[in-house]
Amino acid sequence: MSRRINEDFNKFVTFTQEYHFSLNSNQIERYKPMHKKLYAFLIIVAEMKNQCHDAKSIVFLEEAASDIMTAFFCIAQGLYKAGKLQLRCSIENFLKALILITTPNITEEKVVNNIFIIAKQDRHFTNSFASQLLDFIQNDYKLLCETVHGNLATFHPISALSLLPQYDEDLLSECIDLYSKTVESFLGILYINYCICVDQMHPENKKDFLDCISKTTKGNVIESLFSNK
Repeated sequence: MSRRINEDFNKFVTFTQEYHFSLNSNQIERYKPMHKKLYAFLIIVAEMKNQCHDAKSIVFLEEAASDIMTAFFCIAQGLYKAGKLQLRCSIENFLKALILITTPNITEEKVVNNIFIIAKQDRHFTNSFASQLLDFIQNDYKLLCETVHGNLATFHPISALSLLPQYDEDLLSECIDLYSKTVESFLGILYINYCICVDQMHPENKKDFLDCISKTTKGNVIESLFSNK
Protein backbone atom coordinates (compact mmCIF):
# COMPACT_ATOMS: atom_id res chain seq x y z
CA MET A 1 0.00 0.00 0.00
CA SER A 2 1.44 3.40 -0.99
CA ARG A 3 2.27 6.04 1.60
CA ARG A 4 -0.51 8.36 0.40
CA ILE A 5 -3.15 5.61 0.50
CA ASN A 6 -2.04 4.63 3.98
CA GLU A 7 -2.06 8.24 5.21
CA ASP A 8 -5.56 8.78 3.87
CA PHE A 9 -6.83 5.60 5.51
CA ASN A 10 -5.24 6.66 8.81
CA LYS A 11 -7.11 9.97 8.56
CA PHE A 12 -10.32 8.00 8.22
CA VAL A 13 -9.51 5.82 11.25
CA THR A 14 -8.64 8.89 13.34
CA PHE A 15 -11.87 10.56 12.31
CA THR A 16 -14.01 7.60 13.35
CA GLN A 17 -12.23 7.39 16.70
CA GLU A 18 -12.67 11.08 17.46
CA TYR A 19 -16.10 11.68 15.93
CA HIS A 20 -18.96 12.54 18.23
CA PHE A 21 -22.23 14.22 17.34
CA SER A 22 -22.82 17.30 19.46
CA LEU A 23 -24.11 20.79 18.70
CA ASN A 24 -22.92 24.14 20.00
CA SER A 25 -25.41 26.85 20.96
CA ASN A 26 -25.13 28.62 17.60
CA GLN A 27 -25.82 25.42 15.66
CA ILE A 28 -28.81 24.63 17.87
CA GLU A 29 -30.39 27.98 16.99
CA ARG A 30 -29.70 27.43 13.29
CA TYR A 31 -31.44 24.05 13.29
CA LYS A 32 -34.58 25.16 15.14
CA PRO A 33 -36.39 26.51 12.03
CA MET A 34 -35.75 23.25 10.18
CA HIS A 35 -37.08 21.22 13.09
CA LYS A 36 -40.26 23.32 13.25
CA LYS A 37 -41.08 22.57 9.62
CA LEU A 38 -40.31 18.87 10.09
CA TYR A 39 -42.48 18.71 13.22
CA ALA A 40 -45.44 20.34 11.47
CA PHE A 41 -45.14 17.89 8.57
CA LEU A 42 -45.10 14.92 10.93
CA ILE A 43 -48.21 16.26 12.69
CA ILE A 44 -50.32 16.70 9.59
CA VAL A 45 -49.30 13.33 8.10
CA ALA A 46 -50.15 11.56 11.39
CA GLU A 47 -53.49 13.38 11.57
CA MET A 48 -54.35 12.60 7.97
CA LYS A 49 -53.62 8.94 8.65
CA ASN A 50 -55.71 9.01 11.83
CA GLN A 51 -58.58 10.66 9.96
CA CYS A 52 -58.54 7.84 7.38
CA HIS A 53 -57.05 9.69 4.44
CA ASP A 54 -56.29 7.65 1.30
CA ALA A 55 -54.11 4.74 2.49
CA LYS A 56 -51.80 4.60 -0.54
CA SER A 57 -51.29 8.34 -0.39
CA ILE A 58 -50.33 8.06 3.28
CA VAL A 59 -47.64 5.50 2.41
CA PHE A 60 -45.94 8.05 0.15
CA LEU A 61 -46.46 10.91 2.62
CA GLU A 62 -44.83 8.81 5.33
CA GLU A 63 -41.95 8.08 2.97
CA ALA A 64 -41.61 11.82 2.30
CA ALA A 65 -41.58 12.36 6.08
CA SER A 66 -38.82 9.76 6.41
CA ASP A 67 -36.87 11.56 3.67
CA ILE A 68 -37.05 14.96 5.35
CA MET A 69 -36.19 13.46 8.76
CA THR A 70 -33.11 11.84 7.24
CA ALA A 71 -32.23 15.08 5.43
CA PHE A 72 -32.46 17.00 8.70
CA PHE A 73 -30.24 14.49 10.50
CA CYS A 74 -27.65 14.53 7.71
CA ILE A 75 -27.51 18.32 7.50
CA ALA A 76 -27.20 18.65 11.27
CA GLN A 77 -24.10 16.41 11.13
CA GLY A 78 -22.47 18.24 8.24
CA LEU A 79 -23.47 15.70 5.58
CA TYR A 80 -24.79 18.38 3.25
CA LYS A 81 -24.75 16.47 -0.03
CA ALA A 82 -26.50 13.47 1.52
CA GLY A 83 -29.05 15.83 3.08
CA LYS A 84 -29.82 17.46 -0.26
CA LEU A 85 -30.19 14.07 -1.92
CA GLN A 86 -32.77 13.05 0.69
CA LEU A 87 -34.60 16.34 0.32
CA ARG A 88 -34.75 15.71 -3.42
CA CYS A 89 -36.33 12.29 -2.77
CA SER A 90 -38.89 13.88 -0.45
CA ILE A 91 -40.15 16.09 -3.29
CA GLU A 92 -40.70 13.11 -5.58
CA ASN A 93 -42.57 11.17 -2.89
CA PHE A 94 -44.62 14.18 -1.81
CA LEU A 95 -45.86 14.88 -5.33
CA LYS A 96 -46.70 11.23 -5.96
CA ALA A 97 -48.56 11.05 -2.65
CA LEU A 98 -51.05 13.66 -3.81
CA ILE A 99 -51.26 12.91 -7.52
CA LEU A 100 -51.86 9.16 -7.11
CA ILE A 101 -55.29 9.80 -5.57
CA THR A 102 -56.65 10.61 -9.04
CA THR A 103 -53.80 9.23 -11.16
CA PRO A 104 -52.75 5.91 -9.56
CA ASN A 105 -50.19 5.05 -12.25
CA ILE A 106 -48.10 8.10 -11.29
CA THR A 107 -46.21 5.75 -8.97
CA GLU A 108 -44.71 4.10 -12.07
CA GLU A 109 -43.45 7.38 -13.55
CA LYS A 110 -39.65 7.60 -13.48
CA VAL A 111 -39.16 10.95 -15.24
CA VAL A 112 -39.55 13.64 -12.60
CA ASN A 113 -40.18 16.37 -15.16
CA ASN A 114 -43.28 14.41 -16.24
CA ILE A 115 -44.42 14.27 -12.61
CA PHE A 116 -44.28 18.06 -12.43
CA ILE A 117 -46.21 18.36 -15.71
CA ILE A 118 -48.95 16.06 -14.40
CA ALA A 119 -48.96 17.87 -11.04
CA LYS A 120 -49.78 21.17 -12.75
CA GLN A 121 -53.06 19.60 -13.91
CA ASP A 122 -53.83 17.81 -10.65
CA ARG A 123 -56.60 19.16 -8.41
CA HIS A 124 -54.21 19.65 -5.49
CA PHE A 125 -52.37 22.37 -7.43
CA THR A 126 -55.11 24.18 -9.36
CA ASN A 127 -55.54 26.81 -6.64
CA SER A 128 -53.39 29.85 -7.45
CA PHE A 129 -51.46 29.69 -4.16
CA ALA A 130 -50.90 25.92 -4.42
CA SER A 131 -49.75 26.43 -8.02
CA GLN A 132 -47.28 29.06 -6.85
CA LEU A 133 -45.95 26.69 -4.19
CA LEU A 134 -45.55 23.98 -6.81
CA ASP A 135 -43.41 26.38 -8.84
CA PHE A 136 -41.29 27.02 -5.73
CA ILE A 137 -40.85 23.28 -5.22
CA GLN A 138 -39.89 22.78 -8.86
CA ASN A 139 -37.26 25.51 -8.58
CA ASP A 140 -35.90 23.95 -5.38
CA TYR A 141 -35.81 20.58 -7.13
CA LYS A 142 -33.71 22.02 -9.94
CA LEU A 143 -31.24 23.42 -7.41
CA LEU A 144 -31.05 20.06 -5.65
CA CYS A 145 -30.45 18.32 -8.98
CA GLU A 146 -27.26 20.32 -9.39
CA THR A 147 -25.87 18.25 -6.52
CA VAL A 148 -26.95 15.00 -8.15
CA HIS A 149 -25.85 15.72 -11.69
CA GLY A 150 -22.51 17.35 -10.99
CA ASN A 151 -22.30 21.06 -10.29
CA LEU A 152 -18.57 21.79 -10.02
CA ALA A 153 -19.25 23.95 -6.96
CA THR A 154 -20.45 20.87 -5.06
CA PHE A 155 -17.45 18.67 -5.83
CA HIS A 156 -15.09 17.66 -3.03
CA PRO A 157 -11.37 16.99 -3.23
CA ILE A 158 -10.58 13.27 -3.39
CA SER A 159 -9.97 11.92 0.09
CA ALA A 160 -11.43 9.35 2.46
CA LEU A 161 -12.78 12.36 4.38
CA SER A 162 -14.37 14.12 1.42
CA LEU A 163 -17.96 13.18 2.20
CA LEU A 164 -17.70 12.54 5.93
CA PRO A 165 -19.31 15.03 8.34
CA GLN A 166 -17.60 18.40 8.41
CA TYR A 167 -19.10 21.77 9.32
CA ASP A 168 -19.26 24.40 6.56
CA GLU A 169 -21.15 27.63 7.20
CA ASP A 170 -21.87 28.41 3.54
CA LEU A 171 -23.13 24.91 2.76
CA LEU A 172 -25.18 24.89 5.96
CA SER A 173 -26.86 28.20 5.09
CA GLU A 174 -27.72 26.89 1.63
CA CYS A 175 -29.18 23.66 3.04
CA ILE A 176 -31.21 25.41 5.73
CA ASP A 177 -32.70 27.74 3.13
CA LEU A 178 -33.58 24.95 0.70
CA TYR A 179 -34.91 22.67 3.43
CA SER A 180 -37.08 25.32 5.08
CA LYS A 181 -38.55 26.60 1.79
CA THR A 182 -39.28 23.12 0.47
CA VAL A 183 -40.98 21.78 3.59
CA GLU A 184 -42.88 25.07 4.06
CA SER A 185 -44.25 24.60 0.53
CA PHE A 186 -45.31 21.04 1.43
CA LEU A 187 -47.14 22.39 4.47
CA GLY A 188 -48.91 25.11 2.53
CA ILE A 189 -50.11 22.67 -0.11
CA LEU A 190 -51.41 20.22 2.50
CA TYR A 191 -53.03 23.00 4.51
CA ILE A 192 -54.92 24.51 1.58
CA ASN A 193 -56.08 21.11 0.31
CA TYR A 194 -56.85 19.56 3.69
CA CYS A 195 -57.97 22.51 5.79
CA ILE A 196 -60.83 20.38 7.15
CA CYS A 197 -58.24 17.89 8.41
CA VAL A 198 -56.44 20.75 10.16
CA ASP A 199 -59.71 21.97 11.71
CA GLN A 200 -60.43 18.45 13.00
CA MET A 201 -56.98 17.89 14.52
CA HIS A 202 -56.50 17.29 18.21
CA PRO A 203 -56.43 20.85 19.68
CA GLU A 204 -52.78 20.57 20.76
CA ASN A 205 -51.74 19.22 17.36
CA LYS A 206 -53.65 21.97 15.59
CA LYS A 207 -51.99 24.66 17.72
CA ASP A 208 -48.52 23.21 17.15
CA PHE A 209 -49.10 22.82 13.42
CA LEU A 210 -50.24 26.41 13.00
CA ASP A 211 -47.41 27.68 15.21
CA CYS A 212 -44.84 25.93 13.02
CA ILE A 213 -45.89 27.34 9.66
CA SER A 214 -45.18 30.92 8.64
CA LYS A 215 -47.62 33.80 8.97
CA THR A 216 -47.29 34.34 5.23
CA THR A 217 -48.39 30.79 4.44
CA LYS A 218 -51.31 30.98 6.87
CA GLY A 219 -52.40 34.32 5.43
CA ASN A 220 -52.22 33.09 1.84
CA VAL A 221 -54.16 29.92 2.65
CA ILE A 222 -56.92 31.86 4.41
CA GLU A 223 -57.08 34.41 1.59
CA SER A 224 -57.24 31.67 -1.04
CA LEU A 225 -59.95 29.75 0.76
CA PHE A 226 -62.00 32.89 1.34
CA SER A 227 -61.70 34.04 -2.26
CA ASN A 228 -62.93 30.66 -3.47
CA LYS A 229 -66.14 30.82 -1.45
